[in-house]
Amino acid sequence: MQVTNDPTTSPRAQARRKILVINDSPAFLSLMREILEVEGGYDVATFDKSDGVVIGPNGGPPDLIILDIAFREGPSGLELAEQLSRAAETARVPVLFCTALREQDIDAHARDLASARNQHILYKPFDVEDVLALVAEMVGDHGRNA
Repeated sequence: MQVTNDPTTSPRAQARRKILVINDSPAFLSLMREILEVEGGYDVATFDKSDGVVIGPNGGPPDLIILDIAFREGPSGLELAEQLSRAAETARVPVLFCTALREQDIDAHARDLASARNQHILYKPFDVEDVLALVAEMVGDHGRNA
C-alpha cells in the first residue's frame, strides 16, 4: 500500500469553506484572495462587479459572501444583499460587508437591517487578523485562526 500526502484529498481540504468576494476593485479582490486563501485556508471565488468576471471555484452556494456597500455602478451592496437574502440558494448565506465608508455615512436603517439579518460590516482599513477572526466566526470555524 502506498501512502500519499495529497493535500486535495485530506479531510481538511475537503472541508474547506467557500467564500465569494464581490467588489469592483481588482486590487481589493486580489488582496482578499491572498488573505483568505493563503492566511485563512479558504476556497475563494471573486466576482469583479466592474466587468462581470468570476474567478474561482464553483459548486453550490458559498459559505460566506463578502461584498462592498458602494459600487461605481448599481445596484449597491445593500441591494445585492437584499436580493441574495430572497434567493432560495443564498438566503442562509452570511454576508460580510467590507467598506471604505464610515459608519456615519451608512444610513441607520441600512445598518439596522444588516444587523437584523445577522450581516456584519467591516470598515476599512482593517487588520488581517480581525478579518480572519470574523470570517471564521461567520462560517462556524471557531478557533480555526486563533
